[in-house]
Amino acid sequence: METLLGPLAVAIQNSPSVADAIECTSRYMFVHARDLSLSVVPDPDGTAGVTGLRYTFGAWIRPLPQATEMTMLFLHRAVGFLVGGGYGLRSVDLPHEPVAPAARYREAFGASVRFGRPAAVLRVPTSLMRQPLAGVDATLRGLALAFLSRQSPGPRPGPAARVRAVVSQALGTGPTELADVARALAVHPRTLQRQLVDEGQGFAGILDDVRRARARAYLTTTDMPLAQVSRLLGFAEQAVLSRCARRWWGMSPTMLRRQAAQR
Repeated sequence: METLLGPLAVAIQNSPSVADAIECTSRYMFVHARDLSLSVVPDPDGTAGVTGLRYTFGAWIRPLPQATEMTMLFLHRAVGFLVGGGYGLRSVDLPHEPVAPAARYREAFGASVRFGRPAAVLRVPTSLMRQPLAGVDATLRGLALAFLSRQSPGPRPGPAARVRAVVSQALGTGPTELADVARALAVHPRTLQRQLVDEGQGFAGILDDVRRARARAYLTTTDMPLAQVSRLLGFAEQAVLSRCARRWWGMSPTMLRRQAAQR
């Protein structure tokens, strides 16, 4: 978690309790994802002793189902990491229909998963919020919070940045066609195209940029097979990766990987 969230992770891990960790996450998540929101809400079922941890995105974007699922699974594992194991997860609510067999969801979360719900929610014991965290360093937390408090959400990102965010989430897990991205952003494809042109951008160029950066990371920092890299980039076959690599860097994927290993 610390590798992904940096100072925010330090503040979270050194919070006095789970409730403090959740509040810290909600307040400063904008540092990593401006329009992501995490909040503590009453249990959707009204069950006594149960509380909801609700994940939502800003009004300008409708996240793809796979992105929501990955975020909820990360949240579930992060809570388990904070408390050192199981924490009594009651069930998981997802605001879409399953995109994989239901048994795989239960296996991943270790609890029942309900689909087509109003919001993405982890239903947890209310007592979890009062649970203290072990190994807390108040000095480290203070330093991390001081850094985070100096950050600013900044202005709302423009169309190109929003397209890049959706493509980055969907690449390798969902469709990345213009129509699909426009649907996620709740805008007509032609309107989105015009907005990108106004910024001097194009959808194909943004998708290509995201793929190039992701490909370089996969090829230079992992040893995953080229066929797997191709799938994660959304390519139909490995030959497409080879053609793109020669266009991007003037060499094959294998050569780029070899050069990175030599350095």
